[in-house]
Amino acid sequence: MSTNRTTPNLTTPTGGLTDSAYAENQHLTITEVAELCGVSRDTIKRRNRENKFPKAWQTGEDRHWLIPVQDLVAAGLIQYERVARALDSLEEARDRKESDSRAVQIAELITASRGLQNQLTQALAEIEFLHSLVQVSRAV
Repeated sequence: MSTNRTTPNLTTPTGGLTDSAYAENQHLTITEVAELCGVSRDTIKRRNRENKFPKAWQTGEDRHWLIPVQDLVAAGLIQYERVARALDSLEEARDRKESDSRAVQIAELITASRGLQNQLTQALAEIEFLHSLVQVSRAV
């Protein structure tokens, strides 16, 4: 396995990214690496502490680690030839997770909307009742 494989042109003739582009441009969180490689988060954290991912860095305020795909290939956690397919699978999982999250948000908004509709119905009934009381008091 060649861990230093590079390609001068990072796009295919149809304009898609080559495996090399994925490896050179993609960075993953510890959770994503664990899912992608089929190991635990603790394993990835331990290997990071052991400096198995020399190009990894921590992000801004939240201090989450980002690990380059190149480091995963170099550490033997993923074969270079499988990088693009593995990252596509990870992207699909991200999309499903985002879709599920949106579905939950939509359900919560629908529930809140129904609650507001009930409050509005009660308020309108109260207004109608008060209006009838005013009519009765005017008639007296």
